[in-house]
Amino acid sequence: MLRCWDQDLTKSDAIGYCKVKCSSLMFNKGVHDWFTMHYENQESGKILLETVFEPEGGAEYEAAQ
Repeated sequence: MLRCWDQDLTKSDAIGYCKVKCSSLMFNKGVHDWFTMHYENQESGKILLETVFEPEGGAEYEAAQ
């Protein structure tokens, strides 16, 4: 689960969350996609998430070296 918070001078408040499967971040060596955020069971916006998956070890890693 990914949670987003605002940042105030006095305290931070949760503004939304989204659920992302860890396995989905590894397909095609990463992801570049928009995810819908929710807060109190309502859509609260979207967030762009970009990841890069670079495994160490194994045949693919050795071939890339």
